[in-house]
Amino acid sequence: KRLEQLSGHPAQGAEHPPDSARPVRQSQFGPSPGRPSALRTLLALLLQNPRLVEHIDPIAARHLARLGPQGPLIGTVIEYLNEHPHIQCGGLLEGFRNRPEAEVIGRLMAWNTQVTDDRIVATFLDHLRYLTEERVREERLDCLIEKARREKLSTDELLELKQLTVHQEGSQ
Repeated sequence: KRLEQLSGHPAQGAEHPPDSARPVRQSQFGPSPGRPSALRTLLALLLQNPRLVEHIDPIAARHLARLGPQGPLIGTVIEYLNEHPHIQCGGLLEGFRNRPEAEVIGRLMAWNTQVTDDRIVATFLDHLRYLTEERVREERLDCLIEKARREKLSTDELLELKQLTVHQEGSQ
Protein backbone atom coordinates (compact mmCIF):
# COMPACT_ATOMS: atom_id res chain seq x y z
CA LYS A 1 0.00 0.00 0.00
CA ARG A 2 2.82 2.34 0.79
CA LEU A 3 4.26 1.72 -2.69
CA GLU A 4 0.84 2.51 -4.20
CA GLN A 5 0.77 5.83 -2.35
CA LEU A 6 4.28 6.79 -3.41
CA SER A 7 3.90 5.77 -7.06
CA GLY A 8 0.31 6.87 -7.54
CA HIS A 9 -0.45 3.58 -9.31
CA PRO A 10 -2.48 0.67 -7.99
CA ALA A 11 -0.57 -2.53 -7.33
CA GLN A 12 -1.15 -5.17 -9.97
CA GLY A 13 -1.55 -8.75 -8.82
CA ALA A 14 -1.41 -7.74 -5.18
CA GLU A 15 -4.63 -9.62 -4.47
CA HIS A 16 -2.65 -12.88 -4.44
CA PRO A 17 -0.12 -13.59 -1.67
CA PRO A 18 3.43 -14.25 -2.84
CA ASP A 19 3.26 -17.99 -2.22
CA SER A 20 0.48 -18.37 -4.75
CA ALA A 21 2.59 -16.90 -7.54
CA ARG A 22 2.99 -18.95 -10.69
CA PRO A 23 5.83 -21.45 -10.48
CA VAL A 24 9.03 -20.47 -12.21
CA ARG A 25 9.48 -22.39 -15.46
CA GLN A 26 12.29 -24.90 -15.22
CA SER A 27 14.70 -25.51 -18.05
CA GLN A 28 13.59 -28.30 -20.35
CA PHE A 29 16.85 -30.04 -19.50
CA GLY A 30 16.11 -30.11 -15.78
CA PRO A 31 17.53 -28.07 -12.94
CA SER A 32 21.03 -26.75 -13.30
CA PRO A 33 23.20 -28.46 -10.69
CA GLY A 34 25.63 -25.56 -10.46
CA ARG A 35 29.13 -25.84 -11.80
CA PRO A 36 29.33 -28.28 -14.73
CA SER A 37 31.58 -31.30 -14.45
CA ALA A 38 35.01 -31.31 -16.05
CA LEU A 39 33.90 -34.19 -18.29
CA ARG A 40 30.82 -32.31 -19.50
CA THR A 41 32.86 -29.21 -20.26
CA LEU A 42 35.56 -31.25 -22.01
CA LEU A 43 32.98 -33.06 -24.14
CA ALA A 44 31.15 -29.83 -25.02
CA LEU A 45 34.39 -28.13 -26.04
CA LEU A 46 35.35 -31.16 -28.10
CA LEU A 47 31.98 -31.24 -29.87
CA GLN A 48 32.08 -27.51 -30.54
CA ASN A 49 35.73 -27.65 -31.68
CA PRO A 50 36.28 -31.09 -33.27
CA ARG A 51 39.95 -30.44 -34.05
CA LEU A 52 40.68 -30.61 -30.31
CA VAL A 53 40.63 -34.38 -30.69
CA GLU A 54 44.24 -34.04 -31.92
CA HIS A 55 45.22 -33.43 -28.27
CA ILE A 56 43.82 -36.75 -27.04
CA ASP A 57 46.25 -39.65 -27.26
CA PRO A 58 44.97 -43.26 -27.39
CA ILE A 59 45.73 -43.93 -23.70
CA ALA A 60 43.83 -40.83 -22.60
CA ALA A 61 40.95 -41.77 -24.93
CA ARG A 62 40.68 -45.23 -23.33
CA HIS A 63 40.76 -43.70 -19.86
CA LEU A 64 38.10 -41.11 -20.71
CA ALA A 65 35.87 -43.82 -22.19
CA ARG A 66 35.81 -45.56 -18.79
CA LEU A 67 34.86 -42.48 -16.74
CA GLY A 68 31.41 -42.67 -15.19
CA PRO A 69 28.17 -42.87 -17.13
CA GLN A 70 29.34 -40.34 -19.76
CA GLY A 71 32.51 -42.30 -20.52
CA PRO A 72 31.09 -44.43 -23.34
CA LEU A 73 29.68 -41.32 -25.03
CA ILE A 74 32.99 -39.46 -25.00
CA GLY A 75 34.71 -42.63 -26.21
CA THR A 76 32.27 -42.87 -29.13
CA VAL A 77 32.75 -39.19 -29.99
CA ILE A 78 36.56 -39.47 -29.88
CA GLU A 79 36.45 -42.56 -32.09
CA TYR A 80 34.13 -40.82 -34.58
CA LEU A 81 36.31 -37.70 -34.70
CA ASN A 82 39.43 -39.80 -35.28
CA GLU A 83 37.68 -41.57 -38.18
CA HIS A 84 36.61 -38.18 -39.65
CA PRO A 85 39.58 -35.86 -38.97
CA HIS A 86 38.37 -32.88 -41.01
CA ILE A 87 34.75 -32.86 -39.88
CA GLN A 88 33.02 -29.65 -38.85
CA CYS A 89 30.34 -29.26 -36.16
CA GLY A 90 27.45 -29.63 -38.62
CA GLY A 91 28.88 -32.82 -40.05
CA LEU A 92 29.44 -34.18 -36.57
CA LEU A 93 25.83 -33.50 -35.62
CA GLU A 94 24.69 -35.09 -38.87
CA GLY A 95 26.86 -38.13 -38.21
CA PHE A 96 25.05 -38.80 -34.95
CA ARG A 97 21.57 -37.84 -36.23
CA ASN A 98 19.99 -41.31 -36.12
CA ARG A 99 21.86 -42.52 -33.06
CA PRO A 100 20.68 -42.59 -29.46
CA GLU A 101 23.38 -40.06 -28.48
CA ALA A 102 22.05 -37.39 -30.90
CA GLU A 103 19.98 -35.48 -28.36
CA VAL A 104 22.77 -35.20 -25.79
CA ILE A 105 25.29 -34.25 -28.47
CA GLY A 106 22.96 -31.57 -29.82
CA ARG A 107 22.46 -30.09 -26.35
CA LEU A 108 26.19 -30.04 -25.63
CA MET A 109 26.96 -28.48 -29.00
CA ALA A 110 24.47 -25.69 -28.25
CA TRP A 111 25.55 -25.27 -24.61
CA ASN A 112 27.41 -22.08 -23.75
CA THR A 113 30.51 -23.26 -21.91
CA GLN A 114 31.38 -19.68 -20.87
CA VAL A 115 34.88 -20.23 -22.27
CA THR A 116 36.19 -17.37 -24.40
CA ASP A 117 37.63 -18.17 -27.82
CA ASP A 118 41.17 -17.37 -26.72
CA ARG A 119 40.90 -19.83 -23.78
CA ILE A 120 39.31 -22.81 -25.54
CA VAL A 121 42.48 -24.84 -26.12
CA ALA A 122 43.96 -24.07 -22.68
CA THR A 123 40.69 -24.91 -20.91
CA PHE A 124 40.31 -28.12 -22.89
CA LEU A 125 43.87 -29.18 -22.06
CA ASP A 126 43.39 -28.32 -18.37
CA HIS A 127 40.26 -30.48 -18.21
CA LEU A 128 41.93 -33.27 -20.16
CA ARG A 129 44.92 -33.22 -17.81
CA TYR A 130 42.66 -33.24 -14.77
CA LEU A 131 40.52 -36.09 -16.05
CA THR A 132 43.46 -38.26 -17.06
CA GLU A 133 46.63 -37.55 -15.11
CA GLU A 134 45.12 -36.48 -11.81
CA ARG A 135 42.50 -39.20 -11.73
CA VAL A 136 45.04 -41.88 -12.62
CA ARG A 137 47.26 -40.68 -9.75
CA GLU A 138 44.31 -40.59 -7.35
CA GLU A 139 43.22 -44.10 -8.36
CA ARG A 140 46.75 -45.45 -7.97
CA LEU A 141 47.14 -43.76 -4.58
CA ASP A 142 43.85 -45.27 -3.40
CA CYS A 143 44.93 -48.67 -4.70
CA LEU A 144 48.26 -48.54 -2.85
CA ILE A 145 46.62 -47.37 0.38
CA GLU A 146 44.09 -50.20 0.16
CA LYS A 147 46.86 -52.72 -0.54
CA ALA A 148 48.89 -51.39 2.42
CA ARG A 149 45.92 -52.09 4.69
CA ARG A 150 45.85 -55.72 3.56
CA GLU A 151 49.54 -56.53 3.19
CA LYS A 152 53.05 -55.17 3.28
CA LEU A 153 54.05 -53.03 0.30
CA SER A 154 57.25 -53.67 -1.64
CA THR A 155 60.06 -51.11 -1.57
CA ASP A 156 59.04 -49.83 -5.02
CA GLU A 157 55.41 -49.52 -3.95
CA LEU A 158 56.40 -47.63 -0.81
CA LEU A 159 58.47 -45.22 -2.89
CA GLU A 160 55.58 -44.77 -5.34
CA LEU A 161 53.17 -44.19 -2.44
CA LYS A 162 55.49 -41.55 -1.01
CA GLN A 163 55.80 -39.78 -4.38
CA LEU A 164 52.04 -39.85 -4.95
CA THR A 165 51.39 -38.52 -1.46
CA VAL A 166 53.89 -35.66 -1.91
CA HIS A 167 52.32 -34.82 -5.30
CA GLN A 168 48.82 -34.83 -3.82
CA GLU A 169 49.85 -32.57 -0.92
CA GLY A 170 51.56 -30.20 -3.35
CA SER A 171 48.44 -29.87 -5.53
CA GLN A 172 46.13 -28.95 -2.64
